[in-house]
Amino acid sequence: VYKRQAEDMSGNVSEIKSIPVNLDSKAPDGEVKDTSDKAWTTEDKVYTVTAQDETSGIRRITYSVKRSDDDSVLVDGEEILYDEGTAAGDNHVTGKIIIPAEDHRFDCSDLVITVCITDMADNTTEIVKNTSIDTTEPDADIETETEANDAGWYNDDITFKTTAYDATSGIESVTYTITAPVSYTHLRAHETRRHL
Repeated sequence: VYKRQAEDMSGNVSEIKSIPVNLDSKAPDGEVKDTSDKAWTTEDKVYTVTAQDETSGIRRITYSVKRSDDDSVLVDGEEILYDEGTAAGDNHVTGKIIIPAEDHRFDCSDLVITVCITDMADNTTEIVKNTSIDTTEPDADIETETEANDAGWYNDDITFKTTAYDATSGIESVTYTITAPVSYTHLRAHETRRHL
């Protein structure tokens, strides 16, 4: 409370005037936790958010998402999903951020998530998290490197070439299966892999 009183040169004194003042100069505290312990995920990415401000309370919690490879902003200043029972003005607020797997815009080896916690006095705290999301299936091609005769038959070893592509997380493995009648006992295959 700010109080003021005036006195003139003759010694007359005014009544005391007071104005209530709310002061909060400290930034709020917060924490953002990844609910998954995987380096890469193919499912919804979920973060839990907790925020505390013992003086003025939490006004809002927003988040932004951008790709680090081209700096394109995918989410800009959206509010988190608040847990039931918490609201703006509370001293303790919890909620979550969900990045949906079905939205392939989020497929990125280094996705940057910035959470901004703002208290009722407009003090802010930013928390940055990085994650890797890949929900897009890889592509694979197969071809023979050995030419068949003019009737479309082979009479010797056949070499197959497999090529796999994945632009985000990369190729971990390539597997193949060869099915043929039992009489073709000399059939062999060679595997090559390439990641672009």
